[in-house]
Amino acid sequence: MKRMLWVILMMSCCATFISSLFPVYSEYYQLNSLQITILFAIYAAFLLPTLLIVGAKGSEWGLKRVIRFSILISIVSTLIFLVSFDVWMLYVARILEGIAYGAFTGTASIFLLKQTSQDKVSKAIKLSGVTINIGFGLGPAISGLIVQYVHFQPLHMPYWFLLIMLLSSLVFLELLPKEEDSQVQKPVKTKISLGVPDDIRAHFWSFIGLPIFTVFTLVGIVFSLIPSFTKNVIHTDNLSISGLLILLLLGGGALVQFSPWPRNHITRMRI
Repeated sequence: MKRMLWVILMMSCCATFISSLFPVYSEYYQLNSLQITILFAIYAAFLLPTLLIVGAKGSEWGLKRVIRFSILISIVSTLIFLVSFDVWMLYVARILEGIAYGAFTGTASIFLLKQTSQDKVSKAIKLSGVTINIGFGLGPAISGLIVQYVHFQPLHMPYWFLLIMLLSSLVFLELLPKEEDSQVQKPVKTKISLGVPDDIRAHFWSFIGLPIFTVFTLVGIVFSLIPSFTKNVIHTDNLSISGLLILLLLGGGALVQFSPWPRNHITRMRI
């Protein structure tokens, strides 16, 4: 379980790593607000359909195989950021980043549970959510600190660090048992669908869907505005501040999951 959690942590860091670097790219390539917004949003535009497809077909293709490919795509994306010399390369790298994390998200949790004994499933689910949140916060915090305090190739040095992180996740993945690869089963045909299953539809729309949509909408807005907030409101050009604020936001959300109160899950969601 620990090895797979490390893989999840590294991939989550990769997903948000660029956030602290938006001001640097904006200045270097003279990007306007619309171009920065597109650079931020194009990631999600490719993540969602990939998640939909791979989430449905991942087990059929092989969970470990899909995760391996998602890490490799992330490595390719990082290499494109490393050698980028024009804006279009940034967009290509972000598209690949979205595809990689969409494929990863659709399979990682399932693969983690397959690597976990039945008595630790509940713990694994909670640790998975905590790890993802911390990873989302660590990514921009690390890149911001490197750019701000390592005064050497600010558009390249962070990605060398990220490349090492991703390679470590690939190594940890390959160290996991090959139980799934060794299973000889007839592939199960799965249907790609956006619908909510009938047996949970009432519960989903009554108290799950709206809170999740609200929380992710608010967090997404705050997440995208933090770099501008630090520059225009706090009046600082220190890029590590925005990264650390993002870590505070998401890391705080991760740690709150360990709170024992309230015990009732519905009450917790309502609060």
